[in-house]
Amino acid sequence: MIFNLIEKDVVSITGAGGKTSLMFYLANKLKGKVLVTTSTKIYKSNNKVCFDKEEIPSADGYYLYAKKEENKKLSGFNRDDLLEIVKNFNYTLIEADGSKEKPLKGWSEKEPVIHNFSNVTIGVLNINAVFSSLNQVFRLEELKKITNIYDKIEIDNLKDIVLNENGLFKNSVNRKILFINQVETVVSENNAQKLYQKLTEDERFDLDQIVIGSIHNNRFKTIYSKKSIVVLASGLSKRMASYKMLEKFKGKPLVEHILSKLRNYPASKYLIVKDRELDQLASKYYFETVLNKNNSSGISESLKLAVAEVDADNYSFFLGDMPFLTADTIRAIINNNNQITYVSCGDLISAPVSFNRKYKAEIMLLEGDVGAKKIVQKHFDKAVKVLVDKRELIDIDTQEEIDKYEGLK
Repeated sequence: MIFNLIEKDVVSITGAGGKTSLMFYLANKLKGKVLVTTSTKIYKSNNKVCFDKEEIPSADGYYLYAKKEENKKLSGFNRDDLLEIVKNFNYTLIEADGSKEKPLKGWSEKEPVIHNFSNVTIGVLNINAVFSSLNQVFRLEELKKITNIYDKIEIDNLKDIVLNENGLFKNSVNRKILFINQVETVVSENNAQKLYQKLTEDERFDLDQIVIGSIHNNRFKTIYSKKSIVVLASGLSKRMASYKMLEKFKGKPLVEHILSKLRNYPASKYLIVKDRELDQLASKYYFETVLNKNNSSGISESLKLAVAEVDADNYSFFLGDMPFLTADTIRAIINNNNQITYVSCGDLISAPVSFNRKYKAEIMLLEGDVGAKKIVQKHFDKAVKVLVDKRELIDIDTQEEIDKYEGLK
């Protein structure tokens, strides 16, 4: 799923140059019941509007809710009413400011209106605003308060719009996602990449994800994600006659046990490194896949493929054949902000393990069947150990082990 939204996310959408289009695009893509509304005002579309806060939809799909309609504009419910409505939906999408259909804007003191129960903010930025004239800016005087503007909009102005505390993500809490829209030509792609470079080099940078693309062309590409959850599932299964990740264990494919658990934890990127057909199962849990064409080179190849695939602040690696990991252990690995976190039982150093981006270069230097343990041992003084019961470290390698542990709870 675009932006890696998970069930019960409450998403506030801010900015200009595709904000409303993105909201309805996501509303059509998300599964289950989707609430679409505003915390300020939006133009009334052709969609049916529900003005009754007590009405609870019975079927899946998206539903546009508003408190009232006036002059072809819909006004949103107040915070407390909206909080009650949200409880009836799988996802909530809230347009949190207005831009008068201009490609760029500044923010007044009272906007954007982002409620404190909104856990995701998507800031929309039109890359074609670069080099545009100043008459294309809504609330130009407000914008001038956060960036130095001369006779036209420059990439540095866009950088300030994203990173200034009174800019695109003003009032945001929790996850902050930048969507750079209208990336449809070589020039716009180059400008988007230049902006990305400037953003990540700035000391104010604190985004969780950057996506570039085009709503119109149905094209989205993640170029930065802060936290990645990776499942390694490309082993040769030498001790089994078939691909063990898809072997049935306790009623479902072996790898599905860890996939279903990991989707309960927020991340900007969910990735499986695989060598056989796992796309359908990965899609079920919104994992992306990367093919390991050199799995005979050992586990190091899987680790390198994963970190090369995505730029993240933190990489958490899990093995696809470890079905007994508990929620506490998974949480400790994913949510620990230390440089290295690993699992241990007695003197054993084991997966799962997490590294911050500082160790990406060392991961890329691994060779052969050498896993993350080598890096953990090298940096023991910076590593945090998570103690577990030996039952959690059971990995399934043979048909005999599948039979042996089938009844283990």
